[in-house]
Amino acid sequence: MDMELFGLASRGPLGALQLIIRLRRPNSAFLGSLIVLVGLAIDPFTQQVVTYPYQSIVADKNAASIPIAQNYTSFADGKLCPPNPLPLCDILLT
Repeated sequence: MDMELFGLASRGPLGALQLIIRLRRPNSAFLGSLIVLVGLAIDPFTQQVVTYPYQSIVADKNAASIPIAQNYTSFADGKLCPPNPLPLCDILLT
């Protein structure tokens, strides 16, 4: 078998088609090439079938928020070090 043929089959659908045509008997490479071509053929239809339902969700009166860390405390061997938490801006600037 020609190794270039297998190399082309791994690079796209045209190479996969050439591999299917030139193989004398089916093997795992034939099956892989067939999967590539069938996947290429059904992909547009699959994209049309998949839908996501739209839902309206009423938000509470509370404003949206994202929690942030104000302090950094490290632990080493189960002990707190340093004894006082450091502000994040001091850690980032050192």
